[in-house]
Amino acid sequence: MRQQQFLIISIILIVLIIIIIPSVALIICGNMEEPDQIDLKWGIVQSVENVTPTGLTIVWNRDNAENTVDLVTGEGYNLEKKTLFGWRTVPTIIEEYGVNAMGYLITVHRDGRQEIDWEWLYGELTKGTYRIWKTISLSAALPQTPVWVRVLLQIC
Repeated sequence: MRQQQFLIISIILIVLIIIIIPSVALIICGNMEEPDQIDLKWGIVQSVENVTPTGLTIVWNRDNAENTVDLVTGEGYNLEKKTLFGWRTVPTIIEEYGVNAMGYLITVHRDGRQEIDWEWLYGELTKGTYRIWKTISLSAALPQTPVWVRVLLQIC
């Protein structure tokens, strides 16, 4: 009896792995623009455009901000890949690296953009679901309180 149950469960798992999961992946494959709005006080909505295995463009919008203080972000970011065990940091292909100390101003009622080319740091990404994290801080005139915002993306 246990062998029959094991056989049935095995067959179901094989069907899931071979037929259903790839079908779902084909349906959702493409850019997954899922803006993640943080505290309404700051009203940041972040999304992505032009997603490729070697980079993307991040777009910030603050049309619904209650607070009109300018915010700042830098060139740095963290990239993670979704695995069966949760989110894992994507390993870099070089050990020691740095990013430019450039600041991007995020103002109310004006879209901001940052083009990111990660091929030099991560190489070409493989298929999968990733998320990119950016630190957003209050402008230099106010105390620095970093806030992380994230965007999900799908590499096909």
